[in-house]
Amino acid sequence: MSYPDFLLDKRVVGRNIEKGLVDKKEYQKALKSLADAEGNAEPIVTEEPAAEGEAESSDQSSDGE
Repeated sequence: MSYPDFLLDKRVVGRNIEKGLVDKKEYQKALKSLADAEGNAEPIVTEEPAAEGEAESSDQSSDGE
């Protein structure tokens, strides 16, 4: 059986299985049929801003104090 995507949404599928709207075996089969999208991922590099006070203390240490 094919279910609409909204019934298989990770956030609600547990509730839908409990209510009997989705069969657990069918859900497992649907998960296995999904394509692996790992190759589509790209790394995200972020820099955290300096916390308050850190910038001031690092400025003072570079002055030789």
